[in-house]
Amino acid sequence: MNTGNIQSAVGRLQDALDALQIAWGQTAEVWRDENSRLFEEERLQTVAEEVSAAIPAISNLAQVIQAAQRDLEE
Repeated sequence: MNTGNIQSAVGRLQDALDALQIAWGQTAEVWRDENSRLFEEERLQTVAEEVSAAIPAISNLAQVIQAAQRDLEE
């Protein structure tokens, strides 16, 4: 397994979250009702929290895989 692919996926995931937050910021400027508030609370915040928690875990997994690969090569 190429850990570079995992790190690159982490970068793409972070980029996607950033793009989502920018797009939401633009949308929230014109969509300002109760449904908007609920959508942000129930969906977007949850996604942001889960992605933010997953990124370090995925990076850690890549490091563990890389260490295991080094150990197997010895």
